[in-house]
Amino acid sequence: MRKEILDAVIAHQTKLIENIKFAIDTMDTTTDLDEQDTIDMDDLSRQSDLQEDKMKMQEKLTFEQSELRYVRNFLTIDSMEEFDKGAVVETDKAIFLVGFAFTPIAHGKKKIFGISANAPVFKNNLGKKQGDSLQLGEVSHTIEAIY
Repeated sequence: MRKEILDAVIAHQTKLIENIKFAIDTMDTTTDLDEQDTIDMDDLSRQSDLQEDKMKMQEKLTFEQSELRYVRNFLTIDSMEEFDKGAVVETDKAIFLVGFAFTPIAHGKKKIFGISANAPVFKNNLGKKQGDSLQLGEVSHTIEAIY
């Protein structure tokens, strides 16, 4: 189950990176000005704005690639027994990957959610084990398994 969940998260992160690369490629074709056309100040301004947006997207790409390397490191962990970075926590309501935040992923009858190690919920639930109650805001989950 652990590898299955990590593979789903890695695939999700890889898709995000592919989408960012596509957006950057699209910006490349958009920012090219035709030398034969008359260029006015608005064209130059738009090109400058697009170049700035492209730089931001490239920064995001670098960040997301770093995040992918980080989550791949979780594959080196065989299993875990408590709520901590790298743990896959299955509850009665959902599945959580601890230590890595991402948008929810549909997985069978449950969704996979990421919990950042910087989030207060991480610190509040650190060390919890199977059978314990996992408190996420006002919602309580029962930990069914930790992988």
